Amino acid sequence: MFSHHTHYKSHALSLFPLSIIVVLVLLALTLTAQSAAAASPHVDRMVLNGEINPASLRLLTKAVSTAENDGARVLVIEIDTPGGDLDSLKAMTQVELGSILPFALCSSMSAASSSSWAV
Repeated sequence: MFSHHTHYKSHALSLFPLSIIVVLVLLALTLTAQSAAAASPHVDRMVLNGEINPASLRLLTKAVSTAENDGARVLVIEIDTPGGDLDSLKAMTQVELGSILPFALCSSMSAASSSSWAV
């Protein structure tokens, strides 16, 4: 009886390294699939709908950083804003000029003025 229990325990222990290898292989395949998806050609999009202010600047900065890091080919910015803070608008322009990404901007018909296109 004792030898049977010992045999079962040693068999289970011999499978332990194999189970670790299987888990590591599955993890590697999952990470490879995720990086392949991030590397595939895609477009990122953000919506700027509200007054231009420091929060809008943070939103744009985060969207540009995300798009650059995930390999987006272009960042599409949908603009629907009545305008707002000129200092934030100027800073947003600098974020775009400092980026390696191309941008595609589109505005809804309710954008307040042509200065909405300056972003």
